This record gives sequence, C-alpha cells and structure tokens, in this order.
Amino acid sequence: MKILFLSGYGIDLSVDSGRLIIRDGRDLNKEPTQTVLKPKGDEYDGIVIYGHSGNISLDAMRWLSKQNIPLTILNWDGRVLTNVLIPEMKQGVIRMAQYDAYRDGRRLAIAKAIIEAKISSSIKVLDWIVTRYPEVKDTCQAHFDELGEYRPFLATARTPKEVMGIEGMVARNYWLIVQEIVDDKFGFEGRVTGKAGKPMGAVDPVNVLFNYGYAMLETQCWIAINGNGLDPYVGFLHEAAPYKAPLIYDLQEPFRWLVDVAVLRALENKEFKKSDFVLTENYNLRLKPQSTRRLIEKVNAEFISKVEYKGKSWEWSGIIQQKAGELSDFLKRKKRTLDFAQGFAQLIVVCRRGRGSSRTGLNRGNHGSQISESRTSTLSELRSEIPFGPPFPTDRTVLTDGGDTVMIIINDDQPPKNDLIKYDISY
Repeated sequence: MKILFLSGYGIDLSVDSGRLIIRDGRDLNKEPTQTVLKPKGDEYDGIVIYGHSGNISLDAMRWLSKQNIPLTILNWDGRVLTNVLIPEMKQGVIRMAQYDAYRDGRRLAIAKAIIEAKISSSIKVLDWIVTRYPEVKDTCQAHFDELGEYRPFLATARTPKEVMGIEGMVARNYWLIVQEIVDDKFGFEGRVTGKAGKPMGAVDPVNVLFNYGYAMLETQCWIAINGNGLDPYVGFLHEAAPYKAPLIYDLQEPFRWLVDVAVLRALENKEFKKSDFVLTENYNLRLKPQSTRRLIEKVNAEFISKVEYKGKSWEWSGIIQQKAGELSDFLKRKKRTLDFAQGFAQLIVVCRRGRGSSRTGLNRGNHGSQISESRTSTLSELRSEIPFGPPFPTDRTVLTDGGDTVMIIINDDQPPKNDLIKYDISY
C-alpha cells in the first residue's frame, strides 16, 4: 500500500484528459511538486492531505472514487477530518442483520471478541517490550500483575459497559508499562484524557505520534467497514453518539498494536525530536508536515507487512478487511464464532549484541540495541540465517556464537515452518 502525502499551502487536485493532476503544497521548506495519476494505474493506493489550504474539484473526487483510491484529510491535531472512500457495498440485508445483532445477545459476544483480541495483542506488545528491555518486568511487575488479574473478568461481563470497564483497566496498566520505556524528555504520562474523561488534544510529543498513527488506522477501518456494507454508526462495543462512528472505533481496537509498535520503534531509533512538533495557541502540539510524512511512512510499513492467514500471505491492511468481512458473515449467521485475534502475527524479536553490552530503557536516554532492519520470512529461511546453536526454534531459545548473543522469542505456539513471520534484527 503506497500512500501519497500532500502538505502545505495551495494543494490542488483536478482532472485533465482523464488523468488526475495533483499539485503538492508550498511551504518554507519545499517547493510544490506535481504528480500525475493515470486511470487504472497502480502508483498509489491512497492519498493523505495535511495542508493549510487548497482545492479539490468535483471531477477529482469522482475520479478517486472510480479508481478506488481513498482520500484522507487530517486535521491539525492528526485526527481524521474527512474521508473520500471507495463506493460502499449497498446491501440492505447486511445492515438489517447488524441492527438485529445489536438488539440481541450477540452484541455482548461481539464486544467481548473485540476486547479479547485487543488484550491479546497488548500482551504480545508487552512481551515484545520485555525482550528488548528486560528490566521493565521488574520495575512494572505490579502493573503486569494487575493487567493479568482483570483479563479473566471479561468472560463474566454482562454488558458492553462492563466490557469497556475491563478494557479501561487493562489499558491503564498497559500504558503505565509503555510509559516506562519512553524518554523522560518527551513528558509522556500515558494516554491523556481531559477533565470529562474524554481524549483531548495531545500535550506531549508521544501522544501526538499515537494520535496521528491512529488516524491512519481509522482510515483503514473506514475502508473495511465501507467495503463490506456495514453501518459505521452502529457499533457493538462503543455506544452510538452524535457525530461518532462507533463501529469504526470497534474495529480499530484489535489493531491499535500496529500503530503502537510503529511509534515505539520510531522512538527507539530516535527518529523524532522535540523540534518536530509545534505548540499551538491552545497549548496543544501538532506535527510538522515533513515529520508527519515520516510517521505515515512508519505506520504504513506496519500496514503493508505480511502475515500468513488462511493459507495465504496477507498485508495487515488486508487482514483488517478480512476481519470486517468475517464480522459481516457472523451477523448474517454464516459464521457461528467470531475471533478478531485469529491470524495475528507472531511478534518475534531477534536481538544480537556483543558480550557484556548493557541494555537500558529509553527513559535513560539510550538503549542497548538499535534496529537495523525489519524482515519477513519463513521459519526455515530464518533458520538458515542463524546456522549455529541448538535446534531452532523452541518457545524461548538463546543461541550463542563467540561474543554475540541471539535471542529468539516466540510469544504463542510455534507457527508452521512455512508460515510468514515478522521479526527484527537488532545490533
């Protein structure tokens, strides 16, 4: 999935002789450039605008719709201002089934499935963090324990509100642990809410990054919900409210970890500095356009990474659409069960470091290993890259060769040897 990012003043999208003419904006740091897209081309799969002014002609909107290229316009704070999406599937039967499920006992079952997947993915991210920063397990043991205590309550929850309450307590501990590895200079104190308990504009750089990343995830969920003919304004976990799209927020929950990993990797590699952010007159922060472009590239890299699912290799953006389709089949009673976590990638970390090197959290201003590359391969291919040590892999294997140590962590059951897996090589 290749994204075209536009920013600055004077952005313009128009159509000439059947081609989409895109003029990027101007600002102090760049001159405008022009991009021309041809019908049925494959240059870009989406367009994101984060600009101050510009024009989009009706012909351009029609062209994008016919070419199935979604257009997302971000607000200054990174939230989705509006979307121009691919044409929705118009099937009244699906929406009638959705409304029926909202009224009967399936609403609670769907809400539980969503949060069970979110908790599972959150635990995988925390395991991934611990393999990189082992000391976090000791400093945050109380939060790990509390998170584990709340998860079993999900099975006995009687209402979607109770499910949300359990998710809130798990999320609280999750963010307290994540906070531990973030550099103190960013002033990150977890996901911040306002006095009314609702999300507010970001007041620290890390929350800015998460907000912008989640906006990109929201667009993926709009595409998936729209493409399957579901009503985005009737959810199962989140309550309906004016100007809200609760089903979009529902579908986001199991996949927020993709953004979390992208942001944490970028912070670990020190790819963002305080100078990448601008303080507004309302004392909120926003990303500079070029920094936004970098973040979108990092998040998109997670969306296009591949995982083995149902015997095929899928990008995560495709998995999101698959899960929306499975929800549709469940609502129409074509599926008896619903599992938003099925097919989730194994988070495997391969850490290579010299003998005697130390490992410290990001909150100490440095870290013990720098990611040099992220790869996707099969277990057999990975075995060929590490030709020494005991048989590979076990549930937790440590291989040594001279002064180097290679640690391999597999969070769940061992995947089949031909399954695609994603892992990091760190030095």
